[in-house]
Amino acid sequence: MTRYRWFPLVIGLLWMACGGTPAAAQGNVWEPLGISATITDHPLGAIYPSLAVASDGTVVVAYVNMNSWIDDITHAVQGVADIDLKRFNGTAWEEVGGSASGRGVSANPDDTRYDSSPVVAVAPDGTVYVAWISLGLNGNGPGVLRIKRWDGNTWGEVGAGSASGGGVSGLPGNVVFMTLAVSPAGVPYVAWTNNAPSGLYVKRWDGSAWVAAGTGAASGYGLNDGSGTGQNPVMAFDAAGLPYVAYAFSQYGSYRIHIQRLNGDAWESVGAGSASGDGVSAPIDPEAAHSGWYPDLVFGPGDTPYLTWQAWVNENWEIYIKRFDGSAWVEVGTGSASTGGVSSTPAFFHHSQHPALTFDGDGILYLAWTELLGDSSRARTYARRFVSGVWEETYPGSASEPIDDSPVAGEIPPEMWWRPTPCAGRAIKLRCATCPMRPLPRR
Repeated sequence: MTRYRWFPLVIGLLWMACGGTPAAAQGNVWEPLGISATITDHPLGAIYPSLAVASDGTVVVAYVNMNSWIDDITHAVQGVADIDLKRFNGTAWEEVGGSASGRGVSANPDDTRYDSSPVVAVAPDGTVYVAWISLGLNGNGPGVLRIKRWDGNTWGEVGAGSASGGGVSGLPGNVVFMTLAVSPAGVPYVAWTNNAPSGLYVKRWDGSAWVAAGTGAASGYGLNDGSGTGQNPVMAFDAAGLPYVAYAFSQYGSYRIHIQRLNGDAWESVGAGSASGDGVSAPIDPEAAHSGWYPDLVFGPGDTPYLTWQAWVNENWEIYIKRFDGSAWVEVGTGSASTGGVSSTPAFFHHSQHPALTFDGDGILYLAWTELLGDSSRARTYARRFVSGVWEETYPGSASEPIDDSPVAGEIPPEMWWRPTPCAGRAIKLRCATCPMRPLPRR
């Protein structure tokens, strides 16, 4: 039996890791965060990294520690996996209270669970929260959403049962996508997609229990109406602490980007039609079913929400972005949500995927993504920033010569691409741009 090893290509908010962003286009380079870029070097690999930055600049990364492998014949997952976490102490990557040894943060007492897809978030007071999907042995269902927090001394549950049994989502578990975010007031929220029943749900921690975030948000179809399913949810908060949830709405085999916000006790559209029909991502290619997938959401100067996603256009996946101007979703620079978008992939059948957004301390918007070659042989990381109405490279070559360029290992089942791109290597690595500016925290 061949044991393929899956390792993530670093994508997304790479510059957040070093507390800054390029001050000028010339002379900036991507360099390791620490003595080397390596965070972990597990014999069977590590996948699905999630990164967060505390208000004091401390970087934490959660990831799946693989004690499993992919069968080369059936493509089925064999074995178990745990959730680990490390933080950067200024010179090296270190575990936090046993978070990267033994069974890690998830700390399953036996070999009956396969923990996957972690998301880490840090509250304003420094409390670290880690949520994940816990599956059955060998990665088979049911999937439940579990969560723990680091209070400065120990890893503990966020309410009784949050990291055992049915967790926050409850049983029977059918969780397939989830996200975690902490409000400016320090309140953790989780959103998840169930496979059956097909719904999108949101809960928050009220200090003693996990409760529905809004009327009906944790029952029935949740934020959906039963005609389709919200997938790949992402969450962010405005300055008043109101949660916004963006997601890829799946209906009759097509995908569109929808977004809602909690107003009082009710979820509502953010602008006319943002949570119905084509939503924010009207099709660019009329022949393509997938006009919205893998969104990311961030608030910028003026408390303006910015929303990015990938869409299928002319045999390529491309990256698009819009912002809400108070009444409608509009482009961020000419062409950012039309034709080839921000990525504008020049080569046929190269796929720009998994976009991620952030703002630096000067209010400049940055967008990073991964490009997968059509034959799946290589995965690359690119980045641009929005300056004076134009999407420019963060430094010469950042959107034409890859920041990272790594070969992909083995035959990869399609479901392995639902999270940051696996590629060859023996470690999770993190690079950042040399710079003096600290980015704004992601709300």
